[in-house]
Amino acid sequence: METDDETPKSKNIVNSRDVKLDYLYNRYLQYQTEEASAELHDEIAHRLNVDKTFNQLFEGENSEETLEVTDFDCLRFLMGTYKTHCGEFTDYSLKHVRYLSNHCETSTPNQVLNMAYKIQEICQ
Repeated sequence: METDDETPKSKNIVNSRDVKLDYLYNRYLQYQTEEASAELHDEIAHRLNVDKTFNQLFEGENSEETLEVTDFDCLRFLMGTYKTHCGEFTDYSLKHVRYLSNHCETSTPNQVLNMAYKIQEICQ
C-alpha cells in the first residue's frame, strides 16, 4: 500500500544507454516525419554496427564479468585505436568498453597490439 510520502515508480523507466533511442522512437511516433524516421533508422543502424564490431572483435569471450581496471595505459590505447578507426564512443557504444578493459587485464602486450590491429582491420 502506498503512503503519501512514497512516490510511484515510473512505468517508463529507460536504461541510460537507451535514452537517445527512446527519445527518437517517441519523436517518430509523435510526428511521423521523414526526418524523425531517418534519425531513428540511423540510431538503430549505429547500434547494430557497434554490436557487430564488438562481436567480431571479442567473439566467444565472456562479457558478463567486468574485471577491475588497473592497466589504464592499455585501455586508453585500445579506446584511442577504436576512436581513430571506428569513430567516437557514444552513450551506447560505451557499454562495450568492458571488453577492451578485460582484454587489457588478461592479455600480454603482444595480444594487446594484435587487438589494435584487429580493431583497425574490422573498422576499415
